[in-house]
Amino acid sequence: MVAGTDSTRRLKAIMFTDIKGYSAMMGEDEARTVKAVLEHREIVRDCLKRHDGSEHETIGDAFVVLFDSVVNAVRCGAEIQKRLGQRNATLPKEEQVLIRIGIHLGDIIVQGDGIYGDGVNVAARLMALSDPGSTLISSAVRQTIRGPVLERLISRGMLRMDKMNETIEAFAMVTAPSVTAAPPLPVIASPQPEQPAQGE
Repeated sequence: MVAGTDSTRRLKAIMFTDIKGYSAMMGEDEARTVKAVLEHREIVRDCLKRHDGSEHETIGDAFVVLFDSVVNAVRCGAEIQKRLGQRNATLPKEEQVLIRIGIHLGDIIVQGDGIYGDGVNVAARLMALSDPGSTLISSAVRQTIRGPVLERLISRGMLRMDKMNETIEAFAMVTAPSVTAAPPLPVIASPQPEQPAQGE
């Protein structure tokens, strides 16, 4: 047998992440973007450690992560978005990092240093369909996490996976506050009637 040619199948929770507008950010200011990406990686890796995620691959702004526990994967995604949201709230818009996360539960084929299979492809497609600053999970994940995870899930309906003959129900898990939302309107006090001066 040639070394590295054997493969095994495993059931895993698969997480894909990437940064919204990464290429444009690099084009505008490389030094600022590299600093932001490194800060983002530090937050992501700390969350992976806390939730037993295995970092399979990192390419530029993107992470590919495997979990034995679906609940841990979802909790990790929620914490990443929450902590990045807290970071962004203290920074000007051009220094903020908004990431998209996709999580799916499925079979993967492990061969050498690579992972393959529909499960990997679905997780990547979910990430691509998610809104910046939020996490999109598959129905397979949703069915597993009733109860222990309390994050709010909003059905996105049946989504067609790009370049795949598959349509799956997906749920958005929005845990990070919007840092680009318009500020609230100022409160204008109602005019008060004039009080007569004392002695009048």
